[in-house]
Amino acid sequence: MIFPKSWKPINITDLIRVGPRGDGGYCTSRAAIVSSSRLISFGLNDDWSFEEDFLRIKNVPVDCYDHSVNSRFWRIHFVKSFLNRRFGNLTKSLDYKKFFSRPGVTHHQRKIGYDRDNGISLNTIISAAGPGELFLKIDIEGGEYRILDQIVEHRQRFPAILMELHDIDLHEDRIRDFISKLESHSIVWMNGNNYGDQTPDGNPVVIEVSFVRSDFIQPSAQPDVAKDLTYVNNPAAPPIPIQFEA
Repeated sequence: MIFPKSWKPINITDLIRVGPRGDGGYCTSRAAIVSSSRLISFGLNDDWSFEEDFLRIKNVPVDCYDHSVNSRFWRIHFVKSFLNRRFGNLTKSLDYKKFFSRPGVTHHQRKIGYDRDNGISLNTIISAAGPGELFLKIDIEGGEYRILDQIVEHRQRFPAILMELHDIDLHEDRIRDFISKLESHSIVWMNGNNYGDQTPDGNPVVIEVSFVRSDFIQPSAQPDVAKDLTYVNNPAAPPIPIQFEA
């Protein structure tokens, strides 16, 4: 699968990196962050450095959703950290409690998708968020495909959308349709996640992509703005370059 030319990121003047230099970090427009009245983040695991970084730029309410992070998760996390001699991670659960005890910062133990059992839809989340600009970040290991239509429906609410897209070789048509319908936004950054595999054509199977709404796009004449802001997710593996149609 060679990516369409239309997916190639455009250069913008205020591109910044938010989060770590590696897995969990994304590039986006600073103006889009500053305009936001709330950060909605899907996928937490044991890393909230993106959310911490975001709050240093704009102090807004933060809603994180991850049904898998609970007391059992932290018990297993502690044991694995001890056995693997990752002693710096033994207090991670305390760091978690400290971060999510901040006013306005909330972890919802709900699964993104449908309004049933312990699940919740994007529609319901947006309705509960009230008015204002909603900055959206999504990393839910394939669950993103359940909410693509809802993202398109509410696209004008999002100054920026950051997301990880999985198994793109299996969902090529759905992704093409989604990006086509997200006409109010442009791609400003894309990275191949080298924790994932490669397609027979050599492209990454997992990509991280940043969409920014057109009213925040400030084109830059400088080429490769993102070059110095992009790092491999897995430092032990070679990068996976992205190939676009000519």
